[in-house]
Amino acid sequence: MAKSFSRILAVAKLARPNPCFYSSTRLKTDMTNDNFTNPKYEGQEKERKHIETPKFTNEMDPNVVTLGKIYDKKPFRLELEAGKKYFWCACGHSRNQPFCDGSHKKLENFKPVSFTVDRAKKHSLCLCKRTSKAPFCDGTHRRSDEVKAAVIE
Repeated sequence: MAKSFSRILAVAKLARPNPCFYSSTRLKTDMTNDNFTNPKYEGQEKERKHIETPKFTNEMDPNVVTLGKIYDKKPFRLELEAGKKYFWCACGHSRNQPFCDGSHKKLENFKPVSFTVDRAKKHSLCLCKRTSKAPFCDGTHRRSDEVKAAVIE
């Protein structure tokens, strides 16, 4: 009889939960928003930011121009037709530089710059994306330390 009692006691110990499992730091479910919180840190939860909260200062301001990726440190010279509408890549991710191929659609805050020229001649289009006369080169790539230090991929 003693053997069977000890056997029952051993099985009962296995079935009983480990008291260390139910320590004061165990997680509990917060039913209001399905988050797991630690009772030890109750009242100190981090505030969650909304998904549309800007990551950068002035990110949502339409008056602030977002600068694109530096594609090259020199302009692209080519003959442009008079009166034809062109779309200059402002994001720097187009594979058809200096013209847009729609790569900006994967990014935020970028749109191509549409332009036409009055007369057919060779024009220098900016590839560093830092010009103040977009889409035409103004020599910023020679003056800007940011462009000089950039690593072209």
